[in-house]
Amino acid sequence: MGKHIFTPFGLLAGLTLFFGQAREAKALDVAVVICDVSMFSCPENDIVAGSLFQYIPNNVLGANKYIVQSFSADGYTGTFVTADSGGKFIYAWGTGTAVANAADAGLYLDVSMRQTYVTQSGKWTFGESLNANCNAAAQGDASSIAAQGQVIGTNLAVLGAPGDCGNNGGNVVASSNGYQFTLGTRSQMLAGVSFQLGAVGDTITLPFGDDFPNPDINNGDFITNTSIPAGFTQQVNTPEPSTLAVLCPGLCAMALLRKRLQRARV
Repeated sequence: MGKHIFTPFGLLAGLTLFFGQAREAKALDVAVVICDVSMFSCPENDIVAGSLFQYIPNNVLGANKYIVQSFSADGYTGTFVTADSGGKFIYAWGTGTAVANAADAGLYLDVSMRQTYVTQSGKWTFGESLNANCNAAAQGDASSIAAQGQVIGTNLAVLGAPGDCGNNGGNVVASSNGYQFTLGTRSQMLAGVSFQLGAVGDTITLPFGDDFPNPDINNGDFITNTSIPAGFTQQVNTPEPSTLAVLCPGLCAMALLRKRLQRARV
């Protein structure tokens, strides 16, 4: 099977595609997409049953607020956290596990989150990180993991490489820092990961994310679901009615397609 092709302009360009055209600022959009070719952005005809899972809330994340969003879709189970410290320092962090099943082994699983924040105007410095662990099966199959951030529409570097599960005992650790951006009063970050799982049972677990970290919080580390700072208030996502209306039919269509694929492979 061909290896996943990672390009600096490809990963987030592809993930952003699944959110449609730019809209009024939203908070913590989530998308999970299955693609049947190793190409970013995934061609429309190669998106398996369209966007498998898409969650679009209708709120903006304000100062000293955070959102915790957990979900499970097509072999990926994870938790995303976004946080805004003082209307200036902003975080997008995710953890989760991707497991290849009989329906999507050998395909490509793209997961992303997008957050819009209230921010102070100014020039600030951002970074991104990836810390993934591949099980023995994924190491043997040379499965891959890639991550990439995006700040106010500009892609950061791609972290990870084709076949990287087969290196360093299956531990894929990478980071990139020092990106400077001039922000306004509303700023958007997007964080995405792409899994290429070679065979049934291949498993990759990770945290990943982007941030402009507050040095007074956790020594500049990410804010996670287990490290919410004192004085922060949780903000609850409110899905748009249109999202709920299209989500159920899409999931039903995916379920039917998965059954057909499974029968075809028997």
